[in-house]
Amino acid sequence: MPHQELVPVVDALREGRLKEVIALCDELIGRDDGLFRSRAEAGWIKSEAHRYRADASYRLTGDMIATIRMLKPAADAGNFQAVQIIQRHMWSKLESSPGYAADDANPVELAKYLRIGAELGDPLSAVAIGARNMPASASIEDREKTYWSLVGFALAMSETTEYRKRMINGVLSRVGAAEADAAVAAFSPVPLGAAAAPGLPNRGLIATLYTDANLRQEYGRSYGRRGSGETRPGPSTLDVFKMLQVYANVVQDISVNLLVPGTRRFEDRSMMSMPRGNIAALLGPGDYVFARCGPMTHVAMVHHVDRAAGQVYFVDGLFQFWQPTHNSCVTRFDLEPFRHGGFLAAVPLADLEPMLEAVTTIRDRITP
Repeated sequence: MPHQELVPVVDALREGRLKEVIALCDELIGRDDGLFRSRAEAGWIKSEAHRYRADASYRLTGDMIATIRMLKPAADAGNFQAVQIIQRHMWSKLESSPGYAADDANPVELAKYLRIGAELGDPLSAVAIGARNMPASASIEDREKTYWSLVGFALAMSETTEYRKRMINGVLSRVGAAEADAAVAAFSPVPLGAAAAPGLPNRGLIATLYTDANLRQEYGRSYGRRGSGETRPGPSTLDVFKMLQVYANVVQDISVNLLVPGTRRFEDRSMMSMPRGNIAALLGPGDYVFARCGPMTHVAMVHHVDRAAGQVYFVDGLFQFWQPTHNSCVTRFDLEPFRHGGFLAAVPLADLEPMLEAVTTIRDRITP
């Protein structure tokens, strides 16, 4: 379902009122951001307006070069549908396919839109950036190509486990383990070797790659999501834990661990209790946090933790939970601009710690 602000645009496009579509989109694009409920909402609606405007313009004129230019503001703002259209036409232009047009279809420009796609969690974009025989990757240094190749294959969850293992092992065989570690350390938002605790496995290369892939896809999915004016319950801790266990079983080389405050002992080695402060000290990129303030509960993924500043940054399209106007447990909240028109929700670590109900974290698989 389109956002309510976009319903008139979608209706006009469906009914062929193309000039009206353009006028409606122009009004949304030019509207002051302060007239939307949040900057995140404003950015997403405007990116969609650019995309619908380009569609209507193409139907009126048939000018694909102009259409690609109109799509670029949407793609630059992280609109993945616009990114895909631009990629497709630039690839076709570079391959000299008839019927395609993109006036600035050069390898550097294509690499830009492949990078946006990859950073939003698209496996094909990531693998294309990492390919050594692609013109689009010619401007990218070898170490970064190694990183994107590894993450691209980890992102390819529609492929078989055997395929992903074979392709990742192929990259490792070509560059060596030390260079692969260096590439991930240089370019991944997830650090190699997560903080350890008794009974909690470490996070080696493979677990880091899949945590990275999960984090990028969460950012891509969250972009454009909007919460209602009120908070509402999310999935339960057990629901998310079971979902991640299925993910781990498909991958086969990782484990998912559930950390809960307290002293309870569990038969399942993937579930463990520890003091709430210890859990807060272990928080890192890619971890899911389950928080509670009174009757309100919420789940969100950690993007990173700035321990010097005492801030936790979440990938959270339903960020309203953290706003002090909604949540009496939070003293300060910021919506920080991030890549490609998206935002991260920033919350003080000192506010988060008392709210912690559970944390799930991806780590190495320990065989019995």
